[in-house]
This record gives sequence, structure tokens and C-alpha cells, in this order.
Amino acid sequence: MIAQGPDLRTDAANVPALAMQAAGRMLAVWPVVGTIPDQGTARPDAGHLVWSQSDDGGATWSAPQPLSRESEATELATAIPLTDGRFLAAWLDGRAKRSDGGS
Repeated sequence: MIAQGPDLRTDAANVPALAMQAAGRMLAVWPVVGTIPDQGTARPDAGHLVWSQSDDGGATWSAPQPLSRESEATELATAIPLTDGRFLAAWLDGRAKRSDGGS
């Protein structure tokens, strides 16, 4: 189990992402609502992305961390493994979204 609870946020556009490397290292990214880990920011209406990694093929997972520490408005993530052992994640950042709903 990577994550569970009432703070999970999924819909047709916001789905979890999982990237795996041959050595059993894995990265999971998923959308949540509410408090942002390590920041204590309570935003029950705002969604954001968190990540966790496993170095043992998914047997254990690290504590969830915010995908971005620069923005609380993140969504629609994807992740891929890189050949040097790292992962690359990309997401949409909504911090510049206008109050009228425009970009």
C-alpha cells in the first residue's frame, strides 16, 4: 500500500503516476487535498501533488513529500525513470491561475 485515506484526490484528469527502474526502485506521485506534508499548510479545497519512493520493489515506501515546494497548486503529474538512477517528474503548476479561471 502506497497511500490511503480521505485526502486522496482522483478524477478523470488527476490520477496517480508510477515510475519503476530495473533495480526495483520506484517513484509514486499522486494528488491529494488538505494539509501539505512538511509545510503544515491546510487548504481543504486546494489540490496538490505528493510523492513517495521505494528502494525495495514496493515493499516499503518513504513518507509522502510535496512534489513542489515552490507552489501549492500542482496537478496532472507524470514521472519517468532516468538511466542514471534518478526520476523525472513533470506537472502543471497553477500558482499563476487568474481568479476568473483563466491561465
